[in-house]
Amino acid sequence: MLLLTATVTPHPEMGALAVRGPDERFEQYVDAFRFLVSSGATALFDKILVCENSGFDLARFDAAFAGSEAEVVYVPVKMDDSAGKYGRGYSEMLLIDTALGQVGEVVSDGDRVWKLTGRYQIKNLARVVEASDPGADVVVTLRRYPSKWADLYLFGFNRRAWQLLSARIDDLRAASGSVVMYDLIDGLSAHGLSVRARLGAEPHLTGVRGHDQRDYDSPRQRFKRRARQLLHVVAPGLRV
Repeated sequence: MLLLTATVTPHPEMGALAVRGPDERFEQYVDAFRFLVSSGATALFDKILVCENSGFDLARFDAAFAGSEAEVVYVPVKMDDSAGKYGRGYSEMLLIDTALGQVGEVVSDGDRVWKLTGRYQIKNLARVVEASDPGADVVVTLRRYPSKWADLYLFGFNRRAWQLLSARIDDLRAASGSVVMYDLIDGLSAHGLSVRARLGAEPHLTGVRGHDQRDYDSPRQRFKRRARQLLHVVAPGLRV
């Protein structure tokens, strides 16, 4: 199952966003959803949950998902009133938690849910999903260098892992939300869960980052991606 997060009209107090206009954001989501379908990646999943929290008319995405091999389920979620105060990380994790609560039995204990930030396009999504440890409770990229960081634009988890994480969502209200999430995910192993701190393949992410418009296909970003691809082979245990 694939869970796509979206916020077409951001909270007015939400900081660290370079693109705030609903029309431009809508087009970015449409481009990403069309790419998902045209790349054939929808065949990897039985369902795609599109979770949006700004009251947008989700039927406007119908054309973007034309030809999807997975069933598309729209999950509208009420926006968290504190979104501007606690930042995007807290808001997005709360969005996921609320959406999963609304869909109920759509997600069974044995399912792996892949969460993907809706605006992002990953050229090798099929390889990442298929190469990631199927027996792990969580698969995610955790980095220790140059500082602690959890890459949450793409990660996989099952219901048991999410129940433990969702119980600690309020911890993400700290300024260093991603560092907190690193510790929460890493700490799941103490509960007997299997945590894989590296995805099965380095994602080939394209497009621009939301808060600063960094180009993921710039020479600098291509170099970093290739370095991490090499580390997958020669030093898979390093968290960089």
